[in-house]
Order: sequence, then C-alpha cells, then structure tokens
Amino acid sequence: MEKNVDNENYDYLFRIMILGDSKVGKTSVTRRFIKNSFKEEHELVIGYGLEKKFVQKDNKLIKLLIFDKVNASNPLAPLPTKYFLGKEGAIIVYESKYSIFDDKYDIYDNIKENIELIKANADFDTKIILFELNVI
Repeated sequence: MEKNVDNENYDYLFRIMILGDSKVGKTSVTRRFIKNSFKEEHELVIGYGLEKKFVQKDNKLIKLLIFDKVNASNPLAPLPTKYFLGKEGAIIVYESKYSIFDDKYDIYDNIKENIELIKANADFDTKIILFELNVI
C-alpha cells in the first residue's frame, strides 16, 4: 500500500523539537536527517526552523515535523511556552568534546536544564532523546 505524500495522506504525525546549546549542531543534525546533506561551515539561522519528512514503516506512512530551535541574536533568550506544546518528542543535541572535568562548561547541567524545560512546558508524555555529537 503506497501512500500519496504530495497531498499529505499519512497514518501518523509526530512533532519533534530539537534543543541544545548555541552552535552545537542542531540544524546540522536536522539537515542531515531530512536532506542527507552536511555543511562544514556554521550557518546562523534566525527564528525557528520547521522541516518535514515522510517515513514508511510497516506499511504505514509517518509524517515527521521537526522544529529546530535556532538561536537568533540572543541565544540565551528563553523559548516561548508554545514551542513545547503539542510535541510528541524532543531531541537534546550536545557535544562530547568537552570534558566532564572542565569548569568552563558543564554539559550535564545544560542537558538537565533542557530536560527540566521540557518537563515544565511540554505535555507530560513527551519522549526525550539525547543525541551526542562526537566532534573530532
């Protein structure tokens, strides 16, 4: 059974938000998954990115909406509550290049902060995935 992607017939819809520190690679992860492409140089994206992808699994067509939290001029600005609402999943992207002993950057505090943001603002059953980028 082949579904027609053009008129957006699908069996399931999942909305997924991407979170992580500024310049960690959120947009790169999204681009790689959606378009199977990668850019070496950093690209500043302003606003919130929205990408979609259709995936066929067990004769079902799944529509994924990926909400990329991008950092505008103020990367420390809090996210609006509506960014978290209605999402079935969240992916927290982080880099593993920092040592857990580095006083300048406590990666685990940042991950914990993102998880707390999700739990405080998203639906109670939003699933959370940690995505580690291993930067060389």
